[in-house]
Amino acid sequence: MTFSLDVEQIMSDEEFLLLRDCVYSHCGIFFDNDSKYLLEKRLAKRVTALNLPTFRDYYHYLKYNRKKDQELMDIMDILTTNETYFFRESFQLKAFTDEIIPEMINARGAGGSHSLRIWSAGCSTGEEAYTLQCCCMELRSCEAGV
Repeated sequence: MTFSLDVEQIMSDEEFLLLRDCVYSHCGIFFDNDSKYLLEKRLAKRVTALNLPTFRDYYHYLKYNRKKDQELMDIMDILTTNETYFFRESFQLKAFTDEIIPEMINARGAGGSHSLRIWSAGCSTGEEAYTLQCCCMELRSCEAGV
């Protein structure tokens, strides 16, 4: 009887740089050196699924295989956070309402504009943008004493 062991893929530093730069040139997502483990864990399943022996072989697949465009699109889902909901990341919202907005109001001064534009990057269905609006409205009602 034979047993097949799933050997965990280990990504070398050189393979990390190759894959990181490949992802960056494809979609502009940059992974710093501290993200090697994340890239390794998330891409290991693809290396295994494609029956490739190493991450270097996977890099060559992404560069030269006729199915590379589809694979690059598929790994964008693997490498990005596909999660959206209201009041996500409470520590960020606390910093936004307690530090960032008051600092912007103070920097604006008395003669500045009364409008504020906020960009919520990467929100797929809008919950994050609406959350920011709710936080701003809450701040406004607190300032007015309502």
